[in-house]
Amino acid sequence: MTNQYDKTIPVLDHHCHICFAQPIEESVQGYEALFHRLGIHRAGLLSCPDSSHSEGGVDILENLKMLYLKERLSIPCYAYAGFTWHWDEPDRYADFAGQMLDMGFDGFKSLTMHPRNRKELGKGLNHPSFRGFFETADKHSSVMVCHVGDPRTSWHLDNPSEEMIRLGRVYDESNLSLDQLYDEMAEVIATYRNMKFVLAHFYFMSDNYERVCRLLDENPHVYLDLTPGGVMYVHFTKDPELWREFFLKYSDRIILGSDHYALGYGEIRYDLARSFLEGTQPFDYYGDTVSPFCLPREVLDNIYWNNIHALQPPMPRPVDRALAYEHCRYIADCCAHQLTAQGTANLKVMTEFWKP
Repeated sequence: MTNQYDKTIPVLDHHCHICFAQPIEESVQGYEALFHRLGIHRAGLLSCPDSSHSEGGVDILENLKMLYLKERLSIPCYAYAGFTWHWDEPDRYADFAGQMLDMGFDGFKSLTMHPRNRKELGKGLNHPSFRGFFETADKHSSVMVCHVGDPRTSWHLDNPSEEMIRLGRVYDESNLSLDQLYDEMAEVIATYRNMKFVLAHFYFMSDNYERVCRLLDENPHVYLDLTPGGVMYVHFTKDPELWREFFLKYSDRIILGSDHYALGYGEIRYDLARSFLEGTQPFDYYGDTVSPFCLPREVLDNIYWNNIHALQPPMPRPVDRALAYEHCRYIADCCAHQLTAQGTANLKVMTEFWKP
């Protein structure tokens, strides 16, 4: 794949993560080098403490690390808090939402509706225990980035590839179906209409043009992000005239993302997304041919920059350093036994940074 994009165009990569086991200063240095090399001017930092990437299943420092990156990186960054604990009491979620916003987060990120997490938790975001969180977030017109589902081809496969098995992307009858996950998320979207929902990975709907159009037409507070799964770009290529017209029509509802992790992972995805949007020549992506859309500059400006700034203030919220320090002390006092040696070292760095 050739890099068919213009690095001089201002870009906000709205879907960046962090490597859990990495020293926090290496994450800072890795992102500084990455953003400079790729010409990324702003970023969205998404906390995923309950991700399968984390050590021990949950990283209780994940939110703090996102705030630390937000303050340490030289470019403006929006930071999104994720659920570190899964309670059954709505009031605790309401407190969590308020605390994270007060601390300086710009919104929220959820992996609850990922098929594996949804199965493990036994409840979706429409469950009553999340009501307090959503009522608080809705009152503040918060932005929430949600991963819901996975590619439809991951369900009930007769002969899954070794790669899909290794990645844990094969789901059977013990998992909710993709449509069941959509039904649960639709209830949330319909209820909390002051919020803005950014549905990651194009909501895994790149194979259903009519349904994704209906989703956007009926819900003006819903946006789609373009973070690969590369399969979405293969789907777009199968009917390029139809999908190119979609990008032109809904250019104010689409957001760029990459799944960067500060270690180079995600760079191929970033190249894929931008080469698809800007390029002129077909290119190979792991054996599939992708035909780029060569979108006009005004459409690119929406996807790369304007749409986020329609959701968020021109500059990210400032971090309340006293509250960040207080949260560091809380984890040191109450949760230190859950930390790895690297986690303990990272907590020390952040505590010293925010210490009055």
